[in-house]
Amino acid sequence: MTLNQQEVTRFYKIWCSLVWGVNEKHGIVPKFDLPVYGKSMRREPFIAIRNRLWENPEWIDDFTQDYEHGDLTEQDLGILADWRKNFVKGRFIIMKHLKKYSVFMTMEEPAVLYGVCGISHPIEEGIPYPLPTMVEAVLLPFDGKIIYDSFFAPYNISFGKGMRSNFKDSYDETKAKVGIIEDMNLPPEPVPAPKKKAVATKPPR
Repeated sequence: MTLNQQEVTRFYKIWCSLVWGVNEKHGIVPKFDLPVYGKSMRREPFIAIRNRLWENPEWIDDFTQDYEHGDLTEQDLGILADWRKNFVKGRFIIMKHLKKYSVFMTMEEPAVLYGVCGISHPIEEGIPYPLPTMVEAVLLPFDGKIIYDSFFAPYNISFGKGMRSNFKDSYDETKAKVGIIEDMNLPPEPVPAPKKKAVATKPPR
C-alpha cells in the first residue's frame, strides 16, 4: 500500500519545508535550495541534513515555533508536532510485505510490530534482498498511517536458519499477544483470545 497522490504531495511539502528550514537555521549544507517534490533534488545534501535532524529532534520544535512564512497550514504544523512526539528511529527487521503495508519488527525485546506504508512506491520495490531483512529507518505517523521519512537503508546481511527461526518466533508471539501497530497515535487493537474448543460429554444415564 502507498499514499494517494494528494497525501504524497502533502507529505513532501511538509518534509521538504522542514529539512530546508532546519538547514537555514543550522547551516549544515551550504547553498541548499528549497527542495520541491517533482523536481530534481540533491540526494546527498538532503540526507546529510536529515541525519542531523534526527540526532536533534528538538529542532522540529524550533521550526514549528519560528515558522512565519511559506505555505504550511496549522494542520501541517500539527503533523510536524506529531512527528516530534511519536517518531521511531532505529534498526528493524522487515518480516512481511502484506497488501496493506510492510511489517517492520523492532530489534529490541519485547518486539514491536509496525505496519508501514510506502510513500509513492511500495516498500518491497526498494528492498533488493529476501525477507527477513534488516533496514535502518525513521518511522513517522501520517494521517492515521505509519510511513517512513522517505529514506531507509537496507543491510546486505544474510540470516542463518537459527536467526530466521528466532525472528519468526518473535513475530508470531508479538502478533498473537499485541498485534500490529497501524497508527502511532492509537494503541494496537486487542487480539481476541482463542476460542476454547468444546469438549463433547456423554449424557448421564
